Amino acid sequence: MGNIFSFELIRCDSIGSRCWDCVAGQAIYTYRLEERLSELKTALDELKEKRDDVMRKVNIAEQKSLKPLNEVQGWLSRTATMINEADQRIIDGNQEIKKLCMRGCCSMDYWSTLKFSKTVVQTLHEVKLLKRKGAFEVVATEVPVAPVVERPSDSTIGMESTLNKVWSILEENHVRIVGIYGVGGVGKTRLLTEINNKIGVSSNRYDLVIWESQNWYL
Repeated sequence: MGNIFSFELIRCDSIGSRCWDCVAGQAIYTYRLEERLSELKTALDELKEKRDDVMRKVNIAEQKSLKPLNEVQGWLSRTATMINEADQRIIDGNQEIKKLCMRGCCSMDYWSTLKFSKTVVQTLHEVKLLKRKGAFEVVATEVPVAPVVERPSDSTIGMESTLNKVWSILEENHVRIVGIYGVGGVGKTRLLTEINNKIGVSSNRYDLVIWESQNWYL
């Protein structure tokens, strides 16, 4: 019994048509390179204007002791990076345009120009997207006031037992007032300073610590 072979004829005009569609689709990138670069420059200018507006709002907020939002700081950082990249694309684009011939339909270094043209299109998309994300209604918020301001403190060597005793009293719920007294120079202020710093690190019972003259309040 002989071997059976089968094959399918594919019309050359069909293959040619698909190849032409592919080439034409790729060629549109190089053909519109100058147009895309112009669009990129316009979009980049608008992004820079948006950045300047946001930075102006941030500066005004900081003068009022407000803290910029993390998303605003992140946007400004990403915008700075994108501006540098887009500026470089425009500079490189001037060299790529010089390679074009036949009114932009072809290039003396086709594949290099094609790759660059696609990069320009992607950069243009990212610049426009970043500009839209910069529409912040609020750029900063109030900084929470720290309940305790740490104060410089000398060593409390030799006062550990007194410090522990006062601290244990402060931890009792029913205690409202603690009096610390003694002759000058025995370390009362040093002891209170250490307690102040200890509250800031290890206690959530107090909303605010106030130092006033020789008096100290929780």
